Amino acid sequence: MKKLLTAVLLSGMIFGASSQTVDFHDSVFHKALLCHLPKIDVDLDGEFSKHELSLVEELNLNRKGLKDLSQIHLFKNLKKLSCSDNSIDTLELKNMDKLEKLNCRGNNLKQLTLEYSPMLSELIAGQNMMKTINISDCQKLEVLYLQQNELQSIDLSDFPNLRNLVISRNELTTIDLSNNPKLNQLNIAQNKLREIDISANTVIQYVYVDKQVNRVMNNEQRKRDVSPFLVKPGSPSN
Repeated sequence: MKKLLTAVLLSGMIFGASSQTVDFHDSVFHKALLCHLPKIDVDLDGEFSKHELSLVEELNLNRKGLKDLSQIHLFKNLKKLSCSDNSIDTLELKNMDKLEKLNCRGNNLKQLTLEYSPMLSELIAGQNMMKTINISDCQKLEVLYLQQNELQSIDLSDFPNLRNLVISRNELTTIDLSNNPKLNQLNIAQNKLREIDISANTVIQYVYVDKQVNRVMNNEQRKRDVSPFLVKPGSPSN
């Protein structure tokens, strides 16, 4: 009898913990989650339990009028997050160890922090207002789009698997690509560069760069004619 009572109590405690209601302090975010398809509020009670949030692997929050995503960390099993075309100015994602893809393009982002997202392979963060970006422990990153920001520098040394980099229309004066051996496509047009060294990028095939920028290549690249797409000043680029 005691064992049965203990089992019932433990079961109740587990159920109670998983069904605890989560309070979202931002009403716009709360409304966007209520309207989300597929439904997050599975039991349709107008509230969200920890269990319901734990089931969510993808969130599409594009064009929802959002300004605050500070509680996004509550989605512990999130794999894909898209929150483009909102008015978010700060986005901090820490210890989201299942996140694979993030699209935060077209916001008012001045600060983006990504810490320990080891599964992240794609980051789309163009058309924002960032002068710096903080990304760490994201070594699986393959696709990085940062075009149309205000970046003055960037450290790419922690991204050995980077394949596609779009960083056009920024304020870069230098860039180091020596630790990105898998880089295949690069768009770095309309920055403030005088020279770009792609000699360590042995598999690179496509380079978009301003016509006046000096390009440093290795002998093998010259032999197979890695011809960059030269962009004239003022020409449109991604």
